[in-house]
Amino acid sequence: MRKLILFIFIVPIFLSAQVMNTARVLNHSEAAIQVYPSFHGDNPYIYLAGEYGLQNAMDVQVNFGAGKNPYLGANLEKVFIKKDYIISAAGGAHFSNDAGLNLNGNMTYPVASMLDVYGGLDMELNFANSIDTPVWLYLGNAVNYDEKLQFFLEVAVGLDADNIISLGINYNLGSL
Repeated sequence: MRKLILFIFIVPIFLSAQVMNTARVLNHSEAAIQVYPSFHGDNPYIYLAGEYGLQNAMDVQVNFGAGKNPYLGANLEKVFIKKDYIISAAGGAHFSNDAGLNLNGNMTYPVASMLDVYGGLDMELNFANSIDTPVWLYLGNAVNYDEKLQFFLEVAVGLDADNIISLGINYNLGSL
């Protein structure tokens, strides 16, 4: 079963969003790293992210991206509802061609112990010559390979922006 799951997620890397994150946050003092190739329209990117768990169901994430326009961003995520499903919101800032702010709402449904399905709305407020506000609807899944390793596949449909397809690997480093 694990080999099948790996195959399903590794093959699309050669075809290969924006969020690449479930509504779950890291526990206090835990850290994780994430690597994900992504296609923004026809433009390939590779991202590296670091995440650290804060108190009160929050975590902070820093992202570095290499592609057509280098990317640096950071955001703070907070869980608001945790029942049979999880709802969180994240907000932050980024620098690429121009500086901008980002905000997303995320709902995650744990389908099984190994699988989360998530989706939501993601938007940016980019301060260019004129203010640009791209919006995406995204849907993804996170497969828990083991306690420390997750595989992500996400598709973000641009309502007024390029579509994005991403595949990622998340490794939980544990408590720091």
